Amino acid sequence: MSESAPLSAESIDAMIVKAMRHVFQIMVNQDARLVEKTDTYTAPADFEAEQILGTVGFVGDLNGLIYIRLDAHFARATAGRVLGMSDSEIAEGGNDLLKDTIGELTNMMVGTFKNGFCDLGYPCMLTLPTIIFGHHPVIPHAKGTTRSIYRLDVAGHPFFVDLQLKSD
Repeated sequence: MSESAPLSAESIDAMIVKAMRHVFQIMVNQDARLVEKTDTYTAPADFEAEQILGTVGFVGDLNGLIYIRLDAHFARATAGRVLGMSDSEIAEGGNDLLKDTIGELTNMMVGTFKNGFCDLGYPCMLTLPTIIFGHHPVIPHAKGTTRSIYRLDVAGHPFFVDLQLKSD
């Protein structure tokens, strides 16, 4: 078995940003940039109350969860860009269409992030994505994890990545 490279907070941060930028560039043809990293979530004043959370876990040599939080307006716009559909077509497709699209994007983002761990010698696998719709949903801090929340921006729209990495 090969030896694993040491992980630092900086390397994990870089992998998160790289994964988000890669998927948004490939799937949406837009750039994602890091605005800030914190350990608590605070919604921006212009963030809609209706939000969509996508979550995927990873298990193996490293264990954790990643939640992707988008407001409903940005989620619909993103789904439209991914699928090449108009706003009215996205509205007609309803929550099932949003659930499928945001679920796939979340899976791709977390999969890209997880691949960074594998490349460093920490093999792990993904769980199935879960999508939650709600008004200002609260993400619980999973027991025994270190939590980092990343606020990113895509074309003036904020979105959040909540990483909960199991501490050993």
